[in-house]
Amino acid sequence: MNNFLNINILDIGVVKRKKMLIYTENKNCHVLSCRIKGSVIFETKRKTFSVKRGDIFYIPEGMSYSQKTNGEEVIYIHLEILGKTYFEFQQTTFEDPEYICNIFEKIAKFWNEKGENYKFHCTSLLYSLIAETSVILPREERNT
Repeated sequence: MNNFLNINILDIGVVKRKKMLIYTENKNCHVLSCRIKGSVIFETKRKTFSVKRGDIFYIPEGMSYSQKTNGEEVIYIHLEILGKTYFEFQQTTFEDPEYICNIFEKIAKFWNEKGENYKFHCTSLLYSLIAETSVILPREERNT
């Protein structure tokens, strides 16, 4: 098995939305997001996802989807990924959403402060999150 996964963080942001409906066609990068507050419904051609606080939601590059919320705060990470990854929408729910939210908040804080080596800190935390949760890894690579 090839456990190679090279990640380049393109952007990280925190977005607060009120009630809205958004349609995105052919997303130009991979997205990993965590709801800090609220919830959202993602609809794809094949499936509907109800994403709540503390869930991690992965959107592969090139995908189209709609999202509907009555209010949310979300931290998103735009990524370029080289290597084998999971090329389907993926929702991961955890027993301790506070822990996951704290990791995303820490990543966003490093990114927004732009301190010394901030990209390395963010990338390191993201790799640790992936190692701990197997999020965005292909099924055959999980828990190996």
